[in-house]
Amino acid sequence: IENMKVHLTKPKDSVTYTVYVANNGSINAEVTSIKTPTLTEQQKKYLEFSATYEDGNPIENSNIINAGEKEKVIIKIRFKEELEKEELPKEGEEIELSFEIEYVQTDNKKVTTTPREYNIGDEINLGSENFYVISDNGDSVTALAKYNLDIDGTDSPVQSVSNADTIAFANKKENKVYGYWSDDSGNLLDKYGSSYPAYVYDENSLLYQYVESYENKLKEEYSSISARLITLEELESIGCSKNSSCTKQWVQKPYFWSGTASQGYYIWNVNSYALWDFLYKFDAGEMVGIRPVITISKSEL
Repeated sequence: IENMKVHLTKPKDSVTYTVYVANNGSINAEVTSIKTPTLTEQQKKYLEFSATYEDGNPIENSNIINAGEKEKVIIKIRFKEELEKEELPKEGEEIELSFEIEYVQTDNKKVTTTPREYNIGDEINLGSENFYVISDNGDSVTALAKYNLDIDGTDSPVQSVSNADTIAFANKKENKVYGYWSDDSGNLLDKYGSSYPAYVYDENSLLYQYVESYENKLKEEYSSISARLITLEELESIGCSKNSSCTKQWVQKPYFWSGTASQGYYIWNVNSYALWDFLYKFDAGEMVGIRPVITISKSEL
């Protein structure tokens, strides 16, 4: 793979190439040699190169691709994280890369591994974005963002430790104390179910554009991802009780909206005022943070 030209200009910049290795023959093939790009001693201080399979495992000698199979290879070069200012180059870095994998025929076969099982509360990292697992679905996991989204930043929304931005869940109907999920008498609309509590988060929510933008950002590297707001049922499954406490520390803070309505203009949320952290119904016009929930294939972790 030749003539990969990379131009990096600022911290956290990265370039990713996705290529496929296809064994179109009738004999299994085994990796015997891997030639990675040559970086100067100075470049090694602030740049890192990686080549992995789609499941995140590194490409190594003795890896096997069976006859008739195709594998995705993810190639990435990026500035290392948490660099000091003086460690960065004074100008943008432009590099031309090449990467080579050599195979020979083999009688051995690739052994399929069983996907890892995740427990509630396990932390997973997608680049600089961090999440806590709330369920293992077999071939995928569902996880809650560790921090609220910074929705006031200049880039697409990202999680932020310091910028706990808050936003109203929805506007009230004109002259009515009801949200978009209710009719003019406050009754739940059929499209959202037959009774409260009801999951009402959709494109009508003021939060939708930010969650959708965040999903699209993550999809640039993790194609299987979907993003939304957490449900009341999921909050209860990880230790929250209505009008009472959330027992797990990683759920408690920062406070955030769920996507479930309690009634005409109230939304369940995890709140962290004063000394208590609890699951409570809040006026949808209040200002609360956004901690999206993602679902991602285990093959991309």
